[in-house]
Amino acid sequence: MDISVADWGLGFVLENFRRFQGEGVFFFFFFLAVAAFALAVKAGWKKDFLKYLLGLCLIVFNPLLVTPVVGKLGMEDEYYRLIWLLPITVCIAWLAAFLVERGKKAWVRALICLACMGCLAFPGKSILAKGLETAENLYKVPNEVVEISEIIHAHSENEQPVVVTEFDLSVLMNQYDPSLRLVLSYGEMNKLREYELHVEEYPDAYWVKCRVNVMWLIEDKRFDLVNGYDLQTSLDLVEAEYVVCTYEEAMHEMLLANRCIEVGQSGNYRVYRYYNCWEEFPPAS
Repeated sequence: MDISVADWGLGFVLENFRRFQGEGVFFFFFFLAVAAFALAVKAGWKKDFLKYLLGLCLIVFNPLLVTPVVGKLGMEDEYYRLIWLLPITVCIAWLAAFLVERGKKAWVRALICLACMGCLAFPGKSILAKGLETAENLYKVPNEVVEISEIIHAHSENEQPVVVTEFDLSVLMNQYDPSLRLVLSYGEMNKLREYELHVEEYPDAYWVKCRVNVMWLIEDKRFDLVNGYDLQTSLDLVEAEYVVCTYEEAMHEMLLANRCIEVGQSGNYRVYRYYNCWEEFPPAS
């Protein structure tokens, strides 16, 4: 955030509250709900609930205590998240239900319900105020992820192509397009990090060694550990069809020299089609 304890002092806490509630007035209804709860509810657990809120007010939301602590711990950008500890939604919903139940007749309860909805909705700012725009990327993932997926599917005849990607990209790819079979998936990458320290102790574990080779080259860019022969035999064994990685000249040249052809790019990522030893490598155009 663009506010700091040094600049705002005790007002730091209040400014976080103001920004947290946005355009609405939810805190007003929240405090009103807490007051109504304290007066109306007679159950024994009311005391525990109010003790919880009182504790938050004295510790988490106390400007005299929070201001020096937040400054020293360097939590100025994270402090607003503590406001999520307040049961705002639950309390406002309880207040609305409590008020609706006061009505003796159905039409009175309906009016109270509409009034509650209006009090919550109209103080805020309509999403239509600046016009309603449809997001181009509805999946909320980087555009490169969408474009890479489209490039691979447009080029591949396989409905579930086998793809080698860098770790950061594989995490997003796995969420966006499950049809891509990732060689270096999230879970497998963690296991390979354990195996790589002891891979030489298991000379017969060729299946693991090949995956470690792929990780060393594509993820770690360790050209000193993996040569062209290791790369091809490893990609053959894992049955890779596509390799996706950030562009580096050394990596680009090595892939092109080892049965790979560039088929597309997105941002700083390059997409390569790998032709294994059983496939006919297409002649240079």
